[in-house]
Amino acid sequence: ACVNHRCVASTSIGSNSSASFTAAITDMNFDTPVSAFFNSAAGKGFVQVSLVTPTAVVAVSAKTNCGGVVQVIGVVSGTNAYMLIGTIQTSSNYKAVNFEVVDNSTLSGVVFSAIGLESSWRGGVQVFELAVRAGPCYEFAGIDFGKPVAVSALTVRHFAGSAGYVTATYYESSVDQMTWQVLDTDGSIPSQSTDTLDVELYPAVLMRYVRVRHVLKEKAAVKVFVWEIYAWDEAGKNGQLGTAKPNPISFRNLIGVNGIFGWGTGSYSST
Repeated sequence: ACVNHRCVASTSIGSNSSASFTAAITDMNFDTPVSAFFNSAAGKGFVQVSLVTPTAVVAVSAKTNCGGVVQVIGVVSGTNAYMLIGTIQTSSNYKAVNFEVVDNSTLSGVVFSAIGLESSWRGGVQVFELAVRAGPCYEFAGIDFGKPVAVSALTVRHFAGSAGYVTATYYESSVDQMTWQVLDTDGSIPSQSTDTLDVELYPAVLMRYVRVRHVLKEKAAVKVFVWEIYAWDEAGKNGQLGTAKPNPISFRNLIGVNGIFGWGTGSYSST
């Protein structure tokens, strides 16, 4: 089983650093320490990562350790312009600091192509994590079948917790936990329902993982409750259908009558 909360919706790649360095500071692990690069000519240490797709950012989170102030900057897409997103003071060393870009009227809606950290502190900057969120947070819980299997039906019973904090609920499948497919549920899923919901999948969907995901409103913290997830293979919930064959007993004998009156013919059948 897997239960998790995610807020990182935008993967980043390094624009001026090694792949291993960038992987360490964008691995969604706020406890991975790496020393930032230092540019002595400019008198500033800096780290910059490019977003896979330029996007309007909802929030930026970072965890650093530095003897001076660290600035969080955004590179405006299509330009070389930099915008200050926020500053991390020394009092926030070793702490995860979150900047709600969506709440800043100057920054909200601005499309950024990269996010960076920079500091004039000549001792360098230790970076634990630099995370960018381009979409809403979400809670999910699910199961691992252990290997890819074909699933033709699901029965799920779940609950979204506190009312008013969930904007949508989805049932999703994946074979690798990287790419998720939203399952066709023939309509929206009621987040607050505690009833058992049946989902038919035709044709069957190949999956190793299946999960229930609640999309949260901004700044909301809601846990997902899942009581049951049942899955069936290609045979479906009711099992494999048998092979049809002719019945050797006539319909008249089957229902036990001498004859069947044919409406409109004015006569009875003889068989």
